[in-house]
Amino acid sequence: MILQTNILLKIIKKNYKWFIIFLAMIVLNLIFLMVRPEQVKITEMDFFPIIGYPTLNNSFISILLYVYQFVFLIYIVYIFLKDDFDYSFENIILRIDSKTWIAYKTIILFLFILIFKIFQYFVAYIYFYDKINCHCEYLFYSILLSLLIVTFIIFNFNFSKKCNIILSIIEVLIFIVIFIHFNFAIPILIIIAITFYNINYFNFKRALLNCR
Repeated sequence: MILQTNILLKIIKKNYKWFIIFLAMIVLNLIFLMVRPEQVKITEMDFFPIIGYPTLNNSFISILLYVYQFVFLIYIVYIFLKDDFDYSFENIILRIDSKTWIAYKTIILFLFILIFKIFQYFVAYIYFYDKINCHCEYLFYSILLSLLIVTFIIFNFNFSKKCNIILSIIEVLIFIVIFIHFNFAIPILIIIAITFYNINYFNFKRALLNCR
């Protein structure tokens, strides 16, 4: 577990500039809200894109925030999972079984999502707390969407690259449907089911072939 935590910290440190860019995008969005005409009231629709809460706000900056944070999350999760296969596969496969390895990876990623989302919510809350009702459920739903992405990526690691194309298309469609018609019970059930599958049926050899 400590090893996997250090790997994630190394990846975060190496990619710190992308975190800074995301934070800068949030700050720029807040500045944009400040300079808007006073008659344009600030609502939850302005708050949601900043924390990754599902909404159909179609402004350009909202779409940009959503795309950036989800693509960046996919990138971080992918390189975190792939790191051991690139740099220490022989060492890892001799020291730990596949179920324990993927369980550690999953726990670390889930904790990363939790910490990152709380920080993201806190940054937005500083500006919005006296303007709208910043319900805790907004943070909860935002976390669920990110956890859903994580479980999908881990799930795909257990299949061939050809299967990944089909799986990714299906998962994107599922994500879009959940995003548009959000019901917290559905992503929770999907996350639990896929996590159970990932931990019980993960295979090092299939994952290695998928990484090459």
